[in-house]
Amino acid sequence: YNWDLSKDPSMESLFLGEKFQNAAKLTCPKDKQFIHPFQGNYIVQIPGQTVAAHIDAPYFWGANRFQFPQWLLAVMTFSGLFEDQFIPQVQVVGYIHEWDPRSIESNKLGGKFIFWGAEGKNTPKDVRDHRMLVHADTILPVPLAGVSVDGSRLVHAADVYYPDITPPKIDKSKACELKYNAAKDNWDLKIDEKVVQSYENNDLRISIVFRARCHKDEAEAKRFQEQMYDNSMAMKMEDILSVLVNDMSKCGIINKMP
Repeated sequence: YNWDLSKDPSMESLFLGEKFQNAAKLTCPKDKQFIHPFQGNYIVQIPGQTVAAHIDAPYFWGANRFQFPQWLLAVMTFSGLFEDQFIPQVQVVGYIHEWDPRSIESNKLGGKFIFWGAEGKNTPKDVRDHRMLVHADTILPVPLAGVSVDGSRLVHAADVYYPDITPPKIDKSKACELKYNAAKDNWDLKIDEKVVQSYENNDLRISIVFRARCHKDEAEAKRFQEQMYDNSMAMKMEDILSVLVNDMSKCGIINKMP
C-alpha cells in the first residue's frame, strides 16, 4: 500500500496523467469531477490465489476507517441512509502482466475481475439487491487495460488465478515475501528466508490499483482532508446506530428499542 503517491514517481505519473484522469472521471458523479488520489498499491498473485469479495473502505463527511469499524461504514453505505454525507470514490484496477488472457483457455486461467450488483442508478433497489445475491459480471485481466468502478459501492473480487493449482501454504505468523531474483530473472517465494517456490514473470497476475475521492473542487477536497482526522467533527456512534435502528423499526424488521 502506498498512501503517498509522491514516493512512487512512476505511479504518480500514471495516475495524474490526463488520459488516466479523464477515464477515472467517468466513474465520478458529474458534479464531483475533482479527483483527489489518496492510495495506490500493487497486487501480485501467484497461481492458486484470489482476491476475496469485498468493498473498499467507504468515506463520509464525519465518518471514515480511522474513526469507525469498516463493517459499520459498509452498513452505512448499503443502507442508503447517509447519502448526503457519502463521499463517492473511483477505483481503477489496471493490469501490468505481459500475458494475454484472451489467448488462454479462460476456465483454466481464472483471474477475472468479478463484480456484483452493477446496474444504472435508475434501477429499482430490489432489482439491484437481487443481482447482488445471484449475478456476477466478469472482465478479463487484459494487460495495459483497466477497470474503473466505485469500489466502495460495488462488491468486487478477483477470480481464483489458475484454480487447479494449489499454492504453497503461507503462514501469516512467518516472514513471507515474493522477491525478484535478478540473476535468474524470476521470482522467489520466501518463507523465513527459505525459498519454497520460484515463478517466471508470466506465472504472475500483476495489477496496479488507484483509489481517489471525488469532490466538487479542490477547495472541497482540502476541507475534507483537514477534517478527516478531526474527531471533534466526527459523527457520534449513537446517532449512526439510531438512524439504522429507526429505519429497521420503520420497515418492521425489528421492534424499536427503548
